[in-house]
Amino acid sequence: AVLATRALFEKVHPEIDLSELGDSSVNISLKNTGGPSAGLIFALGLSELLAPENLLRGRKIAATGTISPTGKVGAIGGVEEKIIAAKRAGATVIFISPKNCDEVPATVEGVGVIAVSTLEEAYEVLAAPKISNFQGVRGCTNLRA
Repeated sequence: AVLATRALFEKVHPEIDLSELGDSSVNISLKNTGGPSAGLIFALGLSELLAPENLLRGRKIAATGTISPTGKVGAIGGVEEKIIAAKRAGATVIFISPKNCDEVPATVEGVGVIAVSTLEEAYEVLAAPKISNFQGVRGCTNLRA
């Protein structure tokens, strides 16, 4: 998550020097949370902390997916259950890998599902000045969204 965030900031905020930021610089520890499927949300959380703009703007988001050092988002297991959990937790949107689109129900109510291939795509969606209410499914071509 740390290396992906650093790679992202080299593109979107080159004026911010994160060259000293490495895996040993950050310790992420959450009770009952771990494994590779938390990579994307940890990278987004770190990006929110480091970004000069307020990415969340009061919104509750969720994300699941592995994250590579270059910021590529990978598939995970149990995405349908994670969408349900995000909705129950009050999230308005959950970011997933496009590789998980076949596991997303045809209709999703109460939480938007956005498929992103990279951390940069998720960052751009959050940083956009005007965002829709995230309802429905976006980015899953098999759902024609």
